Amino acid sequence: MKKLMLSALSGVFLVALFAVAQTEVASINIVGYSKKPVTSNNWAMMSCNFDKVGGGTNTLLDIFGTNQLKGVANLTSCDKIILWQTSNLTYQTYAQRTGFFYKANSVAQWTNAQTQSIVENGTLVPAGVGMWFVPGGGATNKTLTLMGQVVTVATQRIDIINNWQMLSYPFTTDFKLSNTLFFANGAARSGNLTSCDKIIVWNGSSYQTYALWTNGQWYYANSVTEWTNARAQGFTATNPISMSEGFWYVARSNMVWSETNIYLNNLL
Repeated sequence: MKKLMLSALSGVFLVALFAVAQTEVASINIVGYSKKPVTSNNWAMMSCNFDKVGGGTNTLLDIFGTNQLKGVANLTSCDKIILWQTSNLTYQTYAQRTGFFYKANSVAQWTNAQTQSIVENGTLVPAGVGMWFVPGGGATNKTLTLMGQVVTVATQRIDIINNWQMLSYPFTTDFKLSNTLFFANGAARSGNLTSCDKIIVWNGSSYQTYALWTNGQWYYANSVTEWTNARAQGFTATNPISMSEGFWYVARSNMVWSETNIYLNNLL
């Protein structure tokens, strides 16, 4: 029978294990959840590192349900989820009211969507996509619960464009930038800070940029000075990035990010 090595899934709380079996296990669906603390009045760059329960791609409703986000008539007071659209390099904001998501880039869009009953509950949030959580006015600290099936595929392939995109790690675990396969997949490396791919992480109040040097390692790079000093002192991006965190990726060219599931061999 298949067993799960819990240590491989850092930050995941497992709540159920289902197996379809006759003489042997034919499939396994490991259901779990993670907690994402969000601070009042601060944006949070986040992600859902689970598959949809039952299979398929997660939607906004799958991820957040109907009772986690503050939704009222006044758009300013609503919690908001913002997705980045690589097709036109713009944001699309969504807010929820009475269990329904509506587009909400402006009060007019929010009002019209409700008047015309244009519901966005089914908006897809594929694996590897990051998003902003924006607390509504007068919000207090809260913890979002993100739930789903542990990702059990061997490889995730995500299209990267020559520009900005908001991404997340496409598997159900913490990770380190130094262990990702961006470099192996063709990410631009350079000794010139303006010519290499960058990853930008939001810490709740400010950004930290990392850039890919010629040796294939990510170094601190909020400025040319930081970049130069980090390389000289060997300050690579070895810090782990927790589950439920999103990040910006700034690519110098199109590529496919093909990432390997690092815990798959522990699902025995």
